[in-house]
Amino acid sequence: MKKHRIKTEEYSFIKKEEQIRLNRQNQFKQLTDSLMPDITKDSIVEAQKAVKLVKEMKKHGYDIFDAAVLSKGYVVTNQNDTHGKNRAWETFFGGRGDGKPTPDAPWGEIKLSQIVSEHKLEQIMTVGSLSKKDKETKERYVEDKFEDSSTYDKLKRCFITTYFQDGKQKGREISESFIFEVENEAWFSRIKEDWEHYKAEYLDRYSKYKSGEIKKRASGVMKSDTLGSRCPNGTLGIRSDGIIFTKQFFQEVSKHYAK
Repeated sequence: MKKHRIKTEEYSFIKKEEQIRLNRQNQFKQLTDSLMPDITKDSIVEAQKAVKLVKEMKKHGYDIFDAAVLSKGYVVTNQNDTHGKNRAWETFFGGRGDGKPTPDAPWGEIKLSQIVSEHKLEQIMTVGSLSKKDKETKERYVEDKFEDSSTYDKLKRCFITTYFQDGKQKGREISESFIFEVENEAWFSRIKEDWEHYKAEYLDRYSKYKSGEIKKRASGVMKSDTLGSRCPNGTLGIRSDGIIFTKQFFQEVSKHYAK
């Protein structure tokens, strides 16, 4: 028998919690309606509204499951739906919820991340794709400038919310919410230098792959570096073709905004 990605015990728990959220969603909606950001506007004000809404949710005892149920009607669709909660969180705030390497909403990127304790990521946080495919030539390429990359686009104004781990899929309690802006002088030069490092590495390896010097792996031409050990500042890592925040850098950022 094929194993499900969500254990039966956790799936049953989630489904019971869904019903609790369904029973109180009208009450929850009364809170959210007046605080929801305007999806049509590209403004820091709208991102700040999103942060305020999360803080009000936490203050009044609401959680990630409440947002998912109000947005989608459920937390997960089946026992293999391990990404449903995050997608529902994005759509709750008016985002697309499709996982594409572009910002989720005009006012910014929407991120929901699970933590094991205050400021400590449980999983990686993807912040853009390093390379793109040319529609005509089908060849892979990387933008010349960091400021034109999907990582810059996602981090230009990134609304991040963290919640506490509970088992694998039961996590729902909100920890904190903040807006990360890559152009902040505390981050910009460090992140840009690390992105440029991976760009140079990718172009070198892609060239060697095209010439037959190296073989392409299932994950792509790059070797994973989730710790950011190969780049100068350790702010970014890479897995397959995805640029990620390292856990160490996320902890620094999270503590900074918690001040």
